[in-house]
Amino acid sequence: MDLFEQYQKDWKQGKANQDSNPLSNLKNKEIMDQLIRYEQEEHKQIKKGAAGGAVGILIGLGGAFTGLVLSGTPITTYTVLGVVLMIFGLVFAVYNMLQKEPLQASNQNTKLYLNQAKEILIARRLKIKKYYTLYIIILMIGMGMVTSMLPYFVVGAIFIAAVMYYYWDVRDDITLKLQLDLLDEKIANLK
Repeated sequence: MDLFEQYQKDWKQGKANQDSNPLSNLKNKEIMDQLIRYEQEEHKQIKKGAAGGAVGILIGLGGAFTGLVLSGTPITTYTVLGVVLMIFGLVFAVYNMLQKEPLQASNQNTKLYLNQAKEILIARRLKIKKYYTLYIIILMIGMGMVTSMLPYFVVGAIFIAAVMYYYWDVRDDITLKLQLDLLDEKIANLK
């Protein structure tokens, strides 16, 4: 359990005090509650995305296998590897998106902690962008293997991932932008 998780746990249980953890200098309940809510919402979004991805994979596989069965095409090892690759891509991406950056907040004042929290929130969003892009590539390659149209799906995966990665500016993400603006406001009020 990292420092931030321990602090969240202590804070929720009402036992945050000077001796419970090294973040005792962060006494503003509103700031901590806001960071906790943001993190919880981020995790909910990732889990909803994972559920949506799983449903999409299942529906796509159902359609692909129905087409294979109706056309009399045999299900090969290559097809099964495509399915495994798609499922692996989803699990791998979600697992890595849910990993947290540890906060090194001991012996920091509130202003330094909030600036570090802003940097970590941006880094986390960049990590989500990277793993989501990787998931799209793996998913499309798996789909290409299942449908026996791998070259087309590889080209499509590279194109879609490149366009998505180029145009997805994490700083324009509305929830992150709102969170960063609120943290900037809190930092300005500390002066």
